[in-house]
Amino acid sequence: MAGPYSVVVVPGFGGTSLSYQGGMGGKTRLWYSPTQIIRNSPGALQLASDGASPQSPLGKTLFSDGPLDAGIYEPLLTQLTNDGLSPVFWGYDWRLSLSNLAGLLATYLSTVPLTNPFYVVCHSMGGLVAQLCYPAYLAAKASNTWATTLYLGTPHGGSYWAPAALSGLYTPGSEIYSLGGLLRVAAQANPLGGAALLATLTTLGIVVGSWPGLYQLMPSSLGPWAELDPNAAALLQLSSYARSPGGQQQQWLTLAAAVLAQLNTGLSQPRPAEVCFVGTGMQTLSAITAPNDPERIASYETTTAGDGTVTAARATLPGKTLVTFEQIGHSALCYSYPVTSQIKTYLQAPTTGGETIDTTSLGPQVATPPSLIPALPIPLGGPFVNTSNDP
Repeated sequence: MAGPYSVVVVPGFGGTSLSYQGGMGGKTRLWYSPTQIIRNSPGALQLASDGASPQSPLGKTLFSDGPLDAGIYEPLLTQLTNDGLSPVFWGYDWRLSLSNLAGLLATYLSTVPLTNPFYVVCHSMGGLVAQLCYPAYLAAKASNTWATTLYLGTPHGGSYWAPAALSGLYTPGSEIYSLGGLLRVAAQANPLGGAALLATLTTLGIVVGSWPGLYQLMPSSLGPWAELDPNAAALLQLSSYARSPGGQQQQWLTLAAAVLAQLNTGLSQPRPAEVCFVGTGMQTLSAITAPNDPERIASYETTTAGDGTVTAARATLPGKTLVTFEQIGHSALCYSYPVTSQIKTYLQAPTTGGETIDTTSLGPQVATPPSLIPALPIPLGGPFVNTSNDP
């Protein structure tokens, strides 16, 4: 194939900045702005009382505002442009349910101008959103063909990181871990000392426990949480961090089981060509347990090495190609040249079968070389660079 084909990039959990109207430039970035989070408290990131609306307790409606300002997705978008493709970043409110987000993505793909065919590149949770979206996109009878989906570290079989976050064990390297550390520092500076820290962490637990997408990322035999995996359910039952008011925890578990059923049903329905990328640069946690620490009151076992968020076994789909990258971490799948340089090939000529392709010969983990970064491209829908003015 030739031509500047559209590539829709769907980021992972926490990978889209969230802003609200107001402040300098007409908007203020809340996620991820340590200043704003401390000023407004972590409760500003809690979902509305119905558990579905993006409005926060601030009385402000949070909206997606481009890639997270951490340099994770810009190299990916730039490399796609260098390869002669036309990338567009689809940001979303990652706090919402995967099923809600899938409907929003289907509407977006059906209404914006895209080439025929077009491709989808997903990172982490974004891959599950895309999987749920595909049947809805077909039902919309859109004229363009969704040719290939390429998954970067998507936890098709769930991720230990989700129950760790819900139980208060914010694993190093994640935004939630940074958020927890930030709030600890802020609370310890409070004259009330330990009481302020406890109140802050309790609030953080309620906030994190109000994000239904996390429950849908919990490990199972294939897909997010279900009764198939008693360890995941037991972890939440024991955890005080994940308890939300009004029985929301059970609501999210029930919804997660329904999402799992949708994903499993989709495996037997028409699908685009699919390729799964995963890194093996970090070991997954072998157990979440600390008997002497009352805050860590449950355990969750994992089995094989992976990219620090998803194991290789949980990152693939039955009968699909799994491409592994040595010394590549979860976020680095989006900005390491050995990975990004291979994406065009697999998008336009996806292989079939379940073989694993070892690409260690492509070199160690490095960022996209500066020589490959031209002036910032303008993809469909506007610049992908987050230009929010954070006071």
